[in-house]
Parts: sequence; C-alpha cells; structure tokens
Amino acid sequence: MIGHFADAAYPQAARVVVLGGTQPSMTAGQEQAIGAAESYLEFTAFSLIHQLESSAGEGFTHAQAVYGVTKAGL
Repeated sequence: MIGHFADAAYPQAARVVVLGGTQPSMTAGQEQAIGAAESYLEFTAFSLIHQLESSAGEGFTHAQAVYGVTKAGL
C-alpha cells in the first residue's frame, strides 16, 4: 500500500510512504539530486567550519567548530 502526503514546509512536494512493502527504486534523476544535495551539505558544513575558525568569524578551534556543525546536523 502506498500513501501520499505533503510536507508542511513544502506542501507542493508530495512524499510517498510505502506501508508493508519494499521501497520503490529511485530514478536516475532522484539519485543525482540526492548526490547533489549531499555534496552541497558537505560544502556548506566545510564553509561553516572555516568561518567559525577564522579570526574574522567566531574564533573557535577546529575541534569546536566541527563539533558545533556536527551537532547542528550539517
């Protein structure tokens, strides 16, 4: 059984939930979109760590910056 619902933040984007079965396979476009999103998030986390470490930024140590970014979910 497949159910559809919309995310409150993105009501135009329907999600598919598979109940009692296997996940449908992803299209090549979906896989590429996931890869692009992961790359963007990795870049964003790297940039944020650099900003937190820099003297122009917050001045945290590398370990503190990585900890903060990781705990923030990036």
